[in-house]
Amino acid sequence: IPGWAAATGCAALVGFVAWEQNRAARPGRLALPRREGDHVLWAPEERLAFERALLVSRRIRRSWPELGDMLDPAEGDRTLTHALDQLAAMMTRRQQIRRLRAELTEAGQADLPADSPARLALAAQRERVEVLWRETGQSANRMLAGINAAALAGESVLREQRISRAARDAELAISQLTAGPAAAAEAGPELAERTAAVVAAYRELAAL
Repeated sequence: IPGWAAATGCAALVGFVAWEQNRAARPGRLALPRREGDHVLWAPEERLAFERALLVSRRIRRSWPELGDMLDPAEGDRTLTHALDQLAAMMTRRQQIRRLRAELTEAGQADLPADSPARLALAAQRERVEVLWRETGQSANRMLAGINAAALAGESVLREQRISRAARDAELAISQLTAGPAAAAEAGPELAERTAAVVAAYRELAAL
């Protein structure tokens, strides 16, 4: 029995290793978007920026139920989704420019004469890429600022509503507190006058 167990274990191990090697030898496949207009963000910088925009968009959506009739959630969702799609497209373009900048920078490290036509052509392309880099950066910043401003605006309205409710509650509480002391203030002098009258009458009777 021990011999059969060892043989079975060795056969299982050999079979597992063969299956694992066969799986590793298969060509890998990269999942790409199937629909036209989808975007793939692979650069860490652009992925991080878009993830931050998604977090801000969740803040925006959380404020909608409390806004009531001031905002149509369906229309707001379409607008926000369109803004995020535009931002994803811009980030996709920007990561492509980032990769091209890196390639041109690496190509520019070649040892060529200063007046070489290839070096001059490369410098011209690098200048064009830098213009695109600045333009896309400014556009992305405007998109991000717009999404963030929408979140701040919604949260500002919610804060204003909470402060208004707190002010109304305070007004009601103050009016209730003011009513009690006022009645006591009116009854106090009357009680004092009656007490003084009783004391005066008692003293007169005592004097007699």
